[in-house]
Amino acid sequence: MKLRYSATSPYVRKVAVTLIETGLDKNVEPIPTNVWDPATDIGKDNPLGKV
Repeated sequence: MKLRYSATSPYVRKVAVTLIETGLDKNVEPIPTNVWDPATDIGKDNPLGKV
């Protein structure tokens, strides 16, 4: 599983804590993403741009 994240997002922190508490953090590949960069291809993975 891939977790695309922005370091300043409070939502990704909640997801990270949940992954650690459930023991699923070993199965996740964290991918740092700058959502404000036009070259970022996050729209293909998250077309609505929401959590």
